[in-house]
Amino acid sequence: MAAMKRLILTVLMRAAVVAAVVAVGKPSAAEAQGAEKVEKEEKPAEKEEGAEKVAEELPKVEAVKEAEVRKLVGRKAVVCGRVSNTHESEKGITFITLEGGKFTVVCWKESYGKFEGGSPAKLYKGKTIEVTGDIFEYKGKDGGSKGQLEIKLREPGQVKVTGEAAGAKEGEEKGGAKAEKGEKSEKTEEEKSEGKPPKGRVDAKKYFR
Repeated sequence: MAAMKRLILTVLMRAAVVAAVVAVGKPSAAEAQGAEKVEKEEKPAEKEEGAEKVAEELPKVEAVKEAEVRKLVGRKAVVCGRVSNTHESEKGITFITLEGGKFTVVCWKESYGKFEGGSPAKLYKGKTIEVTGDIFEYKGKDGGSKGQLEIKLREPGQVKVTGEAAGAKEGEEKGGAKAEKGEKSEKTEEEKSEGKPPKGRVDAKKYFR
């Protein structure tokens, strides 16, 4: 009988120990919710890092190198160059041609509202840009052997300005030079007049005592 009691007591003690271990290992409802929240917050960060990595891995080519751009037709890439010409058609289509004339960024009027100032033609005129998108070849109605290389521009995020328009920079430099020249001229006149009696009638008492 005593042996039976000891056996039952031993079993109950082991069961209590197992229950305690399970309770310690199992997180509470609050802890579970907190862990789930942290996991959700970490996922967007991982997504952003992935997007940046993809952007870095995209091929990058200069617009003036036509042969290299043509190799990327049908693929997403980054094309860079200076905007040499902009044109807005009557139908509301903007054409932004990069230096070399073989590559054009095309934007439809429906997307104008996304850009500061409306038309991208005014926004990027004369500037050096990098544009990201799928490269395609537009052969037009004549269907020539080599068509115009283009990227469709749908949002400002596709464009990165890497250099301002040359005219704007020259204007700033000229304006600064004129202002500096004016200051020097005024200073020279002051230096010349310093120590000299004023023109017109002079009171001799001020100079001869």
